[in-house]
Amino acid sequence: MRNETIGPISSTELNEYFGEDYLYFSHVVNSPEKSDREAVVIWDLLSLEQGSSVLELGCGYGRISNLLAKIGAQVTGLDAGNILNIYQQFGSIRLL
Repeated sequence: MRNETIGPISSTELNEYFGEDYLYFSHVVNSPEKSDREAVVIWDLLSLEQGSSVLELGCGYGRISNLLAKIGAQVTGLDAGNILNIYQQFGSIRLL
């Protein structure tokens, strides 16, 4: 079986893939319980404390960023293209 390289993905392709449908169905793959567990594991692995600064690159709709902030971290999330603006419209992420 041959493995083919697809090449770089454009911001348009990213916005299409991670658009409204992705957000709408994301809870199926990433249940709130799963997300909570993952945020706690990240908190523990990084030995975070109240007020710790966290930079999440590729934060998407803020699934983990928002939970870490809720626990007490000072989180900055960064993602490509128009993705964050789409998610802000749906109330999934808070932009400052």
